[in-house]
Amino acid sequence: MKTAIFINPKFHKNICTLIAWRNRFSRWVKHMPKYGFSSLVIEPENKNKIDKLSSHSVIVVPPIESAIEIALRLKREKGFPVVIDLFENFSDTFFKKLFLNTFDFFILPTTRAREEFLKLTGMKPCQTQFVYDSFELEKANPDTISDHTFHFSIISQYNSKEKMDFILRALENVSSGKSDLRERLNISFYFACEIDSKGVEEFYHIRPPLVIINDFGVGEALMRQCTLVALGLKVPTLAITNSDNIRDIVIFERIGSVVSTDDAESIAEAVEYILMLWESKRFATVVEPRRWGYFSSMVQTGFFVSVLERALSNRS
Repeated sequence: MKTAIFINPKFHKNICTLIAWRNRFSRWVKHMPKYGFSSLVIEPENKNKIDKLSSHSVIVVPPIESAIEIALRLKREKGFPVVIDLFENFSDTFFKKLFLNTFDFFILPTTRAREEFLKLTGMKPCQTQFVYDSFELEKANPDTISDHTFHFSIISQYNSKEKMDFILRALENVSSGKSDLRERLNISFYFACEIDSKGVEEFYHIRPPLVIINDFGVGEALMRQCTLVALGLKVPTLAITNSDNIRDIVIFERIGSVVSTDDAESIAEAVEYILMLWESKRFATVVEPRRWGYFSSMVQTGFFVSVLERALSNRS
């Protein structure tokens, strides 16, 4: 049987990058058997698991140096093709350190990221494919609004008092007459690194009608995944971000609005407008994304498996 071997490092300087990687491949692993692929997850410290695998295997590796070293060593020893998933944004310096011609295929998380990668590296388009983040979901927006409180949920990458204070100061800028704003909005803070890879069900306790995705530019992958989960739940979203990839999802899929992370006045105006809609009973608690099913784990796993098939066929 054809097999995808996922390299899963235990440690990395950015824990959110590790969580984002595990979120991505765990959803593929769940659906791969339906496409005729098995999976094997190994840690760099335990390579012995692959000794008995057939030649119909593909190594899938995150852009983490310890994992890349293992993947390229296995390629030399076993001849397996290597697919690298560039799910996180990286600098030009990172790409210069990579020996790009040693990889058989490149996965990017969005169409924009793929275009930027091709422009930066000069790689052939046929060696790349975008595979979006995805969600596991039986139904959308499981909660019902049973009271008149505006539940204002803020998701941030890190438990950063400085960044949370920035948001609160922005909310304080909402026009006078909106006294006790924090109490009226019933603000709750969530930290993306505390949300594990169990899937969208982890978000069920985050009440509609609004989720704020808070990205301060320190690695966007995990926050992009949170945005896709909000899309999966069909929760109206205000994205406070400087990330073009997150902006594209929110705007094109019509799940909410976007403001810059460094513009406190715009954040305050956006919150004030949403609050006005809510109080006038004109705020929709459910949105209808353009391509809801497209971002399901089953569909995106199909795109991922097509990459594996191409990597194997190119090898033969």
